[in-house]
Amino acid sequence: TFFAATGSTITWLRADATTGTVIERHSFDIGVPVLMHDFAVSANYAVFFLTPAQLRLDYIMQGKPGVVWDETSLPHGVQIVLLDRRSHTLTWHEVGGSFANTHFYNAYEDSGRLVIDGHRITRLGTPADRLDTPPSAHSWFPPAIPYRWTVELATGTAREEMISGLAGEFPKINDDYTGRRHRYGYFVTTRSVSPEVMSDGLAKHDYLRDTTVVVEGPGPLTSPSEPVFVSRANATGEDDGYLLSLWWNRETNLTELLIHDAADLIRRPLARV
Repeated sequence: TFFAATGSTITWLRADATTGTVIERHSFDIGVPVLMHDFAVSANYAVFFLTPAQLRLDYIMQGKPGVVWDETSLPHGVQIVLLDRRSHTLTWHEVGGSFANTHFYNAYEDSGRLVIDGHRITRLGTPADRLDTPPSAHSWFPPAIPYRWTVELATGTAREEMISGLAGEFPKINDDYTGRRHRYGYFVTTRSVSPEVMSDGLAKHDYLRDTTVVVEGPGPLTSPSEPVFVSRANATGEDDGYLLSLWWNRETNLTELLIHDAADLIRRPLARV
C-alpha cells in the first residue's frame, strides 16, 4: 500500500507487488495541505496524521518557503485520521497539542486498540509569521523523539506517550512485522545539534524491556543513514539478521556501508564496505 498527498487531498492506493498494477484506490479530503510524507498501516487501517506542518505550493510559486508551520490551521490540535481499508470509512481522533510526526516504525491492532509507533517533532518548517526570515536548519527541523500513540477503537479516544526520550530519526523495523506487533525498532540518533552532521549514532530499542542500545561509528565514521534490516537466512527471531547503514568518513570524505549484527548491536560492525 502507498499514498499520494496533493494539497488537502489524500489518495490511498493498493497495488499488486508482483505486477505493479494498482488494484484499489480511495481519495478523501483532510481540509488542510499537510506536509504528509509518511503513513502507517495495520491489518485493517491506514494511518494518517494531521499536523500544523504544511506544504504550501502557492507560497513556492511566490518564491517563499513552501514548508510552513501554521498552528492556526488546526485550532483543536493534532488529529489522527484512520481509513478503514475494508469499508473506506474515515474516523478522526483528537490527540491535541501542536507537533508533527516525522516517520513511523509500524502500526498494529491489539485487543481493541490501534498502536502506532513513530517519531515526534515539536515543529517542522518555517513559522507562518516568519516567512521572510527563515530559521536555521536545526530550528527548522529540531530533533525528533520516539513516541507511541494508542487509539481505542471502540471509543475513538487517543493518547500518546514518549518512549525512549533519545533524539533520533529514520525509524525502521524488520519489515516482516509490518502491520503486526513488533518488539524491536531501529533508528539513527540526533543527540548533538551539530552544524556539520545530522545523525551521530545507530540505535536499537527493545519495546518489551524498554531499553535502548546506541553505538557510534568506528574511528572517523559518523552521520549514519536510515538503517535497513535484512533477515538472516532461516532466521529464528525478529532481530535475527543484519542492519545495513551508510556512514560518512570524515577523513576520506567518502561513504562506507556498515553491516551490524542486529541481535548483538555493538560498535564494531561485522563488515565495512
